Amino acid sequence: MIVCALRAVLNAAVEDGLIDSNPASRLGKFAKTVKPAHQASAMTRKEAEDFLAAVEEVCPEWYPFFLTALRAGLRKGELIVLKWCDIHFGESADDPNRYIFVQRSCYHGHLTTPKGNRSRRVDLSKQLRAALLALRDKHILQASMVGPASITDHLVFPSHAGTVVRPDNIFPRYMRTGPRESGFAPVPFS
Repeated sequence: MIVCALRAVLNAAVEDGLIDSNPASRLGKFAKTVKPAHQASAMTRKEAEDFLAAVEEVCPEWYPFFLTALRAGLRKGELIVLKWCDIHFGESADDPNRYIFVQRSCYHGHLTTPKGNRSRRVDLSKQLRAALLALRDKHILQASMVGPASITDHLVFPSHAGTVVRPDNIFPRYMRTGPRESGFAPVPFS
């Protein structure tokens, strides 16, 4: 961007007759961009299945979280502020009207809109629907023991204190150690 700005300024100087030629006109061809040491890549189906199996074995309470991340493609910030009112289970597993309505995200501790500033609908697979229904039933049971049984505005994946999970804790606590204990390499998660 700096080279482009310099080139534009020097082009204007050439047009005004202040200099004969633009010394930055060919500069872009010599400037090298630095490539990151590690390119991000998506998991293969087998890697995802192995990862989920490791999570289910080592930290089963986080299985629905990671299943949602993998099957629905939600970002970390979208997952940690997902509420039960955002999930539409449909009448049955075969009802095509099953989806997650992604309408909020958490970025640096602040509630924001999802990336691109747009809400979106994400299909809810049958496997994910079953896992989230089981989790919902567990949350309803816990809520009914302390008061009203409505969990509509509750977080789907709250911290142990019932608040939003700190995104910085997800990778070190669950992705670096848990799956590694089962022989699975650590996976970055954004």
